[in-house]
Order: sequence, then C-alpha cells, then structure tokens
Amino acid sequence: MKTAILTDHLMERDEVSFMLEVILNMFPDACILTLVHHPGKILGAIEQRKIYSTYLSHIVNNKKDFLRQSYMIPSAVKELPLKEFEQIFCFSRGFSHGVKIEKHQRKFTYILEWNQLVNDYGLGWKAIYWPLVQNWRAIKSFENERYVLSSESLQQNIGLSLPKLAPFFDASYFSFSLEFGKFYLLNSAGMDKKTMDLFVSVFQRLGLNLRIEDNQKQIAQMIHEAKVYIDLNNYELPFSLLRAFSTGCPSIIKKNKVNQEFFSNSTSLMIEELEKEILTQKISNFEKERTLIDRKKLRREALKFNGRFFKQQLKDNLQAFFK
Repeated sequence: MKTAILTDHLMERDEVSFMLEVILNMFPDACILTLVHHPGKILGAIEQRKIYSTYLSHIVNNKKDFLRQSYMIPSAVKELPLKEFEQIFCFSRGFSHGVKIEKHQRKFTYILEWNQLVNDYGLGWKAIYWPLVQNWRAIKSFENERYVLSSESLQQNIGLSLPKLAPFFDASYFSFSLEFGKFYLLNSAGMDKKTMDLFVSVFQRLGLNLRIEDNQKQIAQMIHEAKVYIDLNNYELPFSLLRAFSTGCPSIIKKNKVNQEFFSNSTSLMIEELEKEILTQKISNFEKERTLIDRKKLRREALKFNGRFFKQQLKDNLQAFFK
C-alpha cells in the first residue's frame, strides 16, 4: 500500500523531528507530506525521503509565522496529493484540520500538543479548531480513521476520551552530570516583565545567582551547567523540562495538570502562586533542599520516555488499525 506521513512543518530540528524519524523507520517506503518545508534545515533520514509541501513554505519563516498563518492551512492542505495514498499517518500538533480522506483510504492521527494555540491565539483556536474537535467526536465511530493523543491533559482540553500514547524524548543528546552548577537558569520565553522582575527581585534578596535566557538553543547549551532550571510555561509536552531532567538538573515549574501528570513533587518544585513573600520562602527552602535530590532519579524521569517504548506502543496501535 502507498503510505504517506503527514506532519505539520519541517523548519528546524527538534524533539518532534526525533519522533518523526522513529515513525519513518516503521514506514521505509513512505513519502512525507507537510505544510511547510525549508530544505536543508532538517538533515538525516527526513530529508532523504520524497517531501511534498505547500505554498506556505514561501510565506512562513518560523514557528511564530506558522501560528499566525494557521487560518490558511485548510486551503494549503488542498495542494497536498492526499488522494495518491491508501494509508496516511498524520503526525500533528493539531494543525491537520482540512485533511479529508476518501472512503478507500485509512488515516491514523497522533496529536502531540496545541497549547500554543490556546495560550497565544485563543480566539483563533476557537474559530478555526472547534469544528475540527466536533468532527473528531463524530469520527470515533468511523472505521477508516483513528486518533491517539499524547497526554491525559490533552484529552481533557479537547474533551475527548481517546487512547493515550506518551511521547518519545531522546535524552542521549544531553550529558548527565552528578555535579550541581553555579546558577539558576530562568527560561523567560513567554514570560511578562512583571513576572521576570519578580524573580530578579527575589533572587537579589536571597543572594542567589540568576541567569535569564529566552533563546531555546542557548538554554539547551546552558542547562547542564545550571544548578536549577526555572520554566513556568504551560506545555502539553514538557520537552523543555525533560532536557533539564536528562542532565540531572532539578527544576522549578508551574503546578498544572501536565506537570503533575509527567513529574512528581519529589523531583521538582511546583509553584502555584507568584506572590513575592511566598516565592521567596519556597525558593529559599528549595535552595537548602536541592542538594538532597537524587540527580540519577531525575535522569530516570527523562529516560522513561524512550524510543523503544514509544515505537512498540505506536506499532501496537498501528497494527490494530491498519490490519
């Protein structure tokens, strides 16, 4: 059977591209369909496949552009040669609205995350994606389509009780260290000035070294040197925190459904309130207690999301559907 793997975009190498490579290994003859492709940006097995893309490749420069232009996706999808394939594996962050198949085709969709749409483009999400979610609720009874989600939190956000498959994270790219670093590293991406100033004030008061960075590539390079990583973003998939854990670095994170699902209180400090006195006390206590944290246990938290487990679970789901 002719098989296509449909993914949202191919603009840079990240954790999602690692998962895509695992999927490509399962479909050695499959082509790749994508909304945006920047040739040469993703090397390796992905670029070696035949890739079909759309006019959005000439409009979209980065992920933020992609979000802004998400209303154009339904029209862009029509450029993809979907009808040529009998099996379609859709590997998506929720951008796959507009993908329609014929009765003779079968489509398996793995939805990773779409919190960015909810957080940054809430009204747009309601306008563009709500019809898709309603359609998914009806699709459950269709024989030629199947949907799997990455987390229980995403199930709750969408309001659908669909199968869950935890994501794959490649911890081998991040070196583990038994030694604690010399500074706290704050991921300021998406953080407002008021919150940033609050952290600066608290750390000055406690006399602790704080470094602030919003560039994700820089953070990935610095994280193994940090003694504590701070990230208060809302993620559907906490890849940023898994990077920290894979190096053995403790974290200060937001107390939310995703973090509580993926991590335990014993491996990180979860914060609910951003009130100065409460935050000061919590960080002061954490500074005293962090040396008692088992860094090997943090590494094991990241290793739980390994490629072998992901591939086997995915294979079981696919065989049950494409049989």
